[in-house]
Amino acid sequence: MVKSKRIIKSKRNIKSKTYKRKIIIKNKMFGGLTPTKKDYTNDPYRETAISWTLHAMKSMLGIKSVRNKILKHFYPPIKNLTKADTFDAFDPADKIIKYVEGIMSVNPYVVFTATNMAEAVAIPETHYQTFYVDNINKQVFAIDPARNNGKDGIYTPFVSLDLLKPLFEKHGYTFTFIEMTNPAQSSIRDVFCQSWSLYILLDILQNGIHVVKIPKPQLERYGILLKFYKDILQIPTISQMLKKEYISELKANKDVILSDGTELD
Repeated sequence: MVKSKRIIKSKRNIKSKTYKRKIIIKNKMFGGLTPTKKDYTNDPYRETAISWTLHAMKSMLGIKSVRNKILKHFYPPIKNLTKADTFDAFDPADKIIKYVEGIMSVNPYVVFTATNMAEAVAIPETHYQTFYVDNINKQVFAIDPARNNGKDGIYTPFVSLDLLKPLFEKHGYTFTFIEMTNPAQSSIRDVFCQSWSLYILLDILQNGIHVVKIPKPQLERYGILLKFYKDILQIPTISQMLKKEYISELKANKDVILSDGTELD
């Protein structure tokens, strides 16, 4: 009987020590405190990080594969996406002309994007414009994010006016600019023509040809872009590409980022 009591006592001690050990481990894991998230609102590097993230997003939305992924995601029934192309400022005019003449036989429509060509203007403006080419009715609808009440805005759409409009009209097409209630870009600080041209194109694809509603206050317009970016980043491959683009931009521009996280003017 004595031996039995000792055994029972020993078991109780083991159980007690085990329970105590679990408490110690739990306290070590959490430091005895409730876990909290770090507050980055006053981080000295926060503003610079946001700035470069936006720069990376802007650059990324000028890439053909990225634009086409977004178009397919938000407008699955899009036609002839494999024919959709994006031309940057260094693509020569003859390359764009050859492409345009090649898509004129592709029904029902093709969309593509081009920017002002560096070789064609005295002061280069990398201003993206997007085009909806209706080959059945021989109509072209051009999207210029800076267009202001039927006139050129803060940026001149040189690639539209000097190259594409004459080219399409030569082949019997009508060439019309999509109008907006307000210009999407009205300040030289708004350099997001890649984003706006894609956003407006999606609006046209989803809702047909119409006057696109753009609010007048700058903050409201930035709010539209911010929501657009958040929606875009729900696409897994796009969020991964943004991370790579962000790192690439930082490495390419490391000379203009100071050690305290601010930027050179």
